[in-house]
Amino acid sequence: MLSYWLMYLLPGVAAIFMANRLRDHTLSPWVGMWLLYVILIGLRFEVGGDWFNYLRHYEFALHYDLKDILLGKGGDPGYVLLNWIAANNDWGMEFVNLVCAIVFVTGLINFCRQQPAPWIGFAVAVPYLVIVLGMGYTRQGVALGLLFWALIWLERRHLWHFLFFIGIAAMFHKSAVILVPLGLFVTKGNWLYRIIAVASVLYGLWSLTLADAIDSMWVNYVDAQMQYGCAC
Repeated sequence: MLSYWLMYLLPGVAAIFMANRLRDHTLSPWVGMWLLYVILIGLRFEVGGDWFNYLRHYEFALHYDLKDILLGKGGDPGYVLLNWIAANNDWGMEFVNLVCAIVFVTGLINFCRQQPAPWIGFAVAVPYLVIVLGMGYTRQGVALGLLFWALIWLERRHLWHFLFFIGIAAMFHKSAVILVPLGLFVTKGNWLYRIIAVASVLYGLWSLTLADAIDSMWVNYVDAQMQYGCAC
């Protein structure tokens, strides 16, 4: 329990003493925070509501071949590929979780550092985004970390950078696809160009990740009235 209090106490104290800093560009405290959270999230053991479901993902990855993974037949191709690499090299679930933690924490911290009060943003994110989602639902966590990167590029009005990170996020969790239409609101470039780009990416991601899974997602998330994510 002490580790959870520590995860909230550190950014909470930083938020109190540095609440007035605008877009803090000092890296030193953030590097320390990044390392701490990567270790706590990435090297956890039997922590998280879907831990044993993810363990089955890891074990099943040995039975897939690379072609099927890239075609999305084993599930979310990014996450399955990561498990396939780890399982075939006997690196264990720790490697998978550590890579996902690095992506999630890096995305979250970079997004917070773009906010008017970075430490307050990070402190607010800890109770749910970090402890519940990041430590409990690995695929959603890594997808969210990539979505944070995408939103940073959206703010900078870089359409293709935004769509690239959304695309990678969708490889880890299909739900990221629903954010693709936000690319229409990038004000740089003409409307027709944006519509064609967004529609093309949306169609490609839909075909690769959602077309064969929409029925099961409806059952798991709507009919089952799920309040949180699942590793299905």
